[in-house]
Amino acid sequence: MNGFGTVPVLRLLVAFLLSTHYLQLLIDGQRTLHAAILERLAWFGSKRILLDWFHLKEKCAKELSTLCRGSRIRNAVLSRLLTLLWCGRVDAAIAYLRALDPEKIKPGQSVGTLIGYFERNRDYIPCYALRKPLGLRNSSNRGEKANDLCVAKTTAKTSGHELVEGGVGGSCECGHGIAQPATDTVEQDPSSELPMGSLTPLL
Repeated sequence: MNGFGTVPVLRLLVAFLLSTHYLQLLIDGQRTLHAAILERLAWFGSKRILLDWFHLKEKCAKELSTLCRGSRIRNAVLSRLLTLLWCGRVDAAIAYLRALDPEKIKPGQSVGTLIGYFERNRDYIPCYALRKPLGLRNSSNRGEKANDLCVAKTTAKTSGHELVEGGVGGSCECGHGIAQPATDTVEQDPSSELPMGSLTPLL
């Protein structure tokens, strides 16, 4: 859902919450955001937070670029790590990092930061591989795109010194348990970047 101004968007959100029995939110791994959602929606009974797949990929790529010796090693480690995470195997991903050859790690760097990120967000990492064929979303990119369009429209209006009532638009990506079509043209299939089948059993 999206609209111009905080108040209209919040009204839409409240109306949505009053009409549904289950709320699912796709967000990134920012701790303050998680805490704010859990605090503000404490009154709402059935809800679940899921870690956005594309944010998870970006986080892994960024941390491994700092951690690994060279792009070749980094790409190999990233490929294996994403394969595990795509299947929701957080424990296996942590074990893989802990067993990583020290020769592949830059001096002064540690896998502890990425492992801590996985530990902190393990409850929010589902089996993305299972959700995909069921038509369930793995990313909030559609909501973010809507927000970008709202901001772009507001910027275009204010660039001519025309004030927009309510300020910058806002958006919220959420669902209520209804499977959405897998033919969504905005979300690309992340499994296509993985070296193995999306549900291949892994050690």
